[in-house]
Amino acid sequence: MATIKRSILGKFSGSAGDLVFVLRNGKRHFRSKPKPRDPDKPKSQKTLDNENAFAYTSLFVKEISKNKLLKFIWENSKLKGENYYGRIFSANRKAVNPSGLTLYNTITPESIYMKINSLVLDDDYFSLDYEIQRKVECSLQHPFHAVSVLFLCNPHNSKRKPSVSFLSFEILVSEQFADKPNIVTFKFNDSDKETISEFQKGIIYLAFISNDLSPKSVEWTTTAAIEINIS
Repeated sequence: MATIKRSILGKFSGSAGDLVFVLRNGKRHFRSKPKPRDPDKPKSQKTLDNENAFAYTSLFVKEISKNKLLKFIWENSKLKGENYYGRIFSANRKAVNPSGLTLYNTITPESIYMKINSLVLDDDYFSLDYEIQRKVECSLQHPFHAVSVLFLCNPHNSKRKPSVSFLSFEILVSEQFADKPNIVTFKFNDSDKETISEFQKGIIYLAFISNDLSPKSVEWTTTAAIEINIS
């Protein structure tokens, strides 16, 4: 790809002959048109893997974007990117593999450290025992929002294609007691239960967001994740 530093033709875009003109980061470039792929030639495994990983990432970004709190966090993060969608995609693309999401995917940008110590998965709810790194400058005080995204999937097999689904949860955590473990519980509704019954495994992603949602003072935790097996 070549860069056009100055053009006597003024602003332009599109194509001419075998050249394609594009505007990227305020600079004009041109490149040759890609040759059309032979429809009779099968795609390489690398191409298929990239397409699968891209699709999983796109689905995850769309699910995160549905939650107003998560969207707000990405909009006000200091990460590079023209918009929240691009920031979420960039932060997650490398962590996704061709078979789905991993424990390294994230629903929030890095911030206050938080980890999941244990999980209780019941027919009607799931509970997470968590630990937040407390700092003097940390203002993530009660009440705060607990947001969880549940990624569900069926492993690859020779009889059917892998399938995936997402469930999202949000509650307000009012208080925790110093003499008891830090536990947050999310309840399943009937629709959630029906969806979960169709899958074999998954990953739970968890993050906390302060109740103060002004752009300059909002705080959040880094995403913590834990795998689940559904019997």
